[in-house]
Amino acid sequence: MDSAHNLPVSQLQSCEKPYSCAICGKGFLSSTGFNLHMQAHKGRQFMCNICDSRFNQKVHLKTHLKKIHKLAQCMLCCHVFGIGDEYNQHLMNCK
Repeated sequence: MDSAHNLPVSQLQSCEKPYSCAICGKGFLSSTGFNLHMQAHKGRQFMCNICDSRFNQKVHLKTHLKKIHKLAQCMLCCHVFGIGDEYNQHLMNCK
């Protein structure tokens, strides 16, 4: 995974952005930033099953579930739990 922190100083100083979006032309220092940007062009593909809100990144859906609905989702099996002991116990045992 590329990171702007790992790029040579000369590349950072010249503002050279080797990753460019073919759709809108925006440039990026890292492939990570570029890949996150490309998700925005795909639309909001991650949907909340409770209120039908949609998000373009899975991490934004997870944040929404946690803050708005006080829920957490297991990343291994996708089961949703109320935040607390049951969720923590599940995380220790889920394979």
